[in-house]
Amino acid sequence: MSDRTANIVIGVVTTIWAANVVVGMFSISGYQPTEGINAIFTAIVGGAFALRARSKGNGDSGEK
Repeated sequence: MSDRTANIVIGVVTTIWAANVVVGMFSISGYQPTEGINAIFTAIVGGAFALRARSKGNGDSGEK
């Protein structure tokens, strides 16, 4: 995954995630976010970071 694509995915998902948290905090119209949404967003952002690092060759190969 290219850096640009990863940054776009991370930015979009993080923005939606933050909006979800804010709406849940202020309980707008009785909105109750599901707990599973945090796991999904974590997996997407974590996966994007991992794919970006892997494409750069930053794996744990022991080389510096």
